[in-house]
Amino acid sequence: MQRNTFDRSETVWNWPAEALRAAEFDGADEVDRWPTAGELFFEAGIVLAVALGAGVIVELVMGGA
Repeated sequence: MQRNTFDRSETVWNWPAEALRAAEFDGADEVDRWPTAGELFFEAGIVLAVALGAGVIVELVMGGA
C-alpha cells in the first residue's frame, strides 16, 4: 500500500503552517491553572541554589577559594 504525500489526514506533517497551528492547540491545554505563590517561591529557591552551586564549583575549579 502506497502512502500519498498529500493525504488530507497528514496535512499537519506536510505544511509548516498547519504544524504550527496543531502545536498551538496541543499546548493550549497544558496550562490549566496559575502556580501558587508557594510553588513560585520553591522554584525560585531551586534556581538560586543551582546558580550558587555552579558559582562555588567555578570558584573551586579556578582556584579562587
